[in-house]
Amino acid sequence: MNIDKAKLMALAEAGAASGNWLECPATDVLALLAEIEMLSAQRLMHLRLNVSLRARRKAWVSHCEKAEDQLLDVQGERDQLKAENDALRKALGDLLALYEDDEGCRDLPEYIAGRAAMATEASHG
Repeated sequence: MNIDKAKLMALAEAGAASGNWLECPATDVLALLAEIEMLSAQRLMHLRLNVSLRARRKAWVSHCEKAEDQLLDVQGERDQLKAENDALRKALGDLLALYEDDEGCRDLPEYIAGRAAMATEASHG
């Protein structure tokens, strides 16, 4: 409902000049009250929506922070496992190199498995 603000101002001035506010038509007063009520309801709805959006955003930020922490933990664990794997691979390579010249050792299942593991890693890069 729209209110003619100029008309309402004129009515208010007329009522103020005469000392009697009741000269305003009741329909104008009711219309003004209805618009105030509607605007108050809209404002309350917007406030509730903003609170709800802030709460959801806060929860989302918290979720993202936890995910970031987990990612950093996993990356650290991955780097540690990679370093351990590289150290074990080097130790295996050194051990296999000791038996490289001994033809009898080349037929051992452990030597063959070690070479296969080194070849598999090399092909996966």
